[in-house]
Amino acid sequence: MRSPHLNRHSGTALYRQLSEIIEARLKAGEFPQGTRLPSLLEFADEYGVNRLTVREALDELARRGVIEVRQGTGTFPAPTKVRLELAPVPSFTHSMAAHGMSAQTRLLEVRTVTDKRIQAELDTTERLARYSLIRYVDDVPWTLTTIWMDRTRLPRLKSHWPSPDTTGSLFDALRDHYGIELRRGYRTYWSDVADSRDAEYLDVSVGFPVLVCEGLDTTQDGEPLLFTASTGRGDRMKVTFRYQDVPTSRAEPGT
Repeated sequence: MRSPHLNRHSGTALYRQLSEIIEARLKAGEFPQGTRLPSLLEFADEYGVNRLTVREALDELARRGVIEVRQGTGTFPAPTKVRLELAPVPSFTHSMAAHGMSAQTRLLEVRTVTDKRIQAELDTTERLARYSLIRYVDDVPWTLTTIWMDRTRLPRLKSHWPSPDTTGSLFDALRDHYGIELRRGYRTYWSDVADSRDAEYLDVSVGFPVLVCEGLDTTQDGEPLLFTASTGRGDRMKVTFRYQDVPTSRAEPGT
C-alpha cells in the first residue's frame, strides 16, 4: 500500500520524509516498547519505495537514538530515556535505584598514572590510581567511566569496591570504609559520537550519539577527592539541571 503521506514532488528526500513518518508513528504509540518494527520489505511495500530508502530512513532514526537495531532480532523503539537530576550526592547506583533499576559495575582495569591536568584538579602531586569501568543498568551497558584519585588518600579501595558480584556503590564504600560523605563539586557535559572503543564497550555502532561528562567530587569538607570522566549512551538518559525548587511538571519543558 502506497502511503499518501510521501510527497514525491517535494524538495525533501523520500528517506527523510519516511523517517519523519515513522517517528510520528512511534510517538503516537503505534509501536509500543518491545514491539518489533516492520521489516525493510514491509515498510517498502507499505510506502511504495525501495528497501534502500527504508534503510536510509531507519539509519537516520537509529543515529538519533529514536530506534535501536538488534542484530539477528530486528528493529525496535529505543528505550525511554531516564531523567537524571544533578543532586549534590553523586551516586549512580542510588539514582538508578530511585527509578526502580539495578546498577552494576564491571571493573576493566586499575593503573597507576601521572596526569598533570588531573593532579591539578585533585590538588596533589602524588601519582594517581586510575579506575576504568563500565556501568550497567539492568544488564545493559550505560556508561564507560574513568575515575582518578590520589592513591594515598584511599588505600586499598580495590578491596572494597566494586564488590565481587559487581553491585555496590562507590558512594557507600567511601562512607562505610573511609568515613567520607562524597559530594559533587562540578560537572561539565557535552554531546559527541561514539568512537571504536565506546562502541565496543557500550554495544553501539561507531558514530552513535553519546553524552560525555567530566567533573570533580569532593569530601564533605570540600577537599578534592575524585575526578570522573564518563561517556554514556545517548539513547538511555537525559539530565535535568534544577535551578529552583519547582514542581517537575513546570520544570520539565524549560530550557
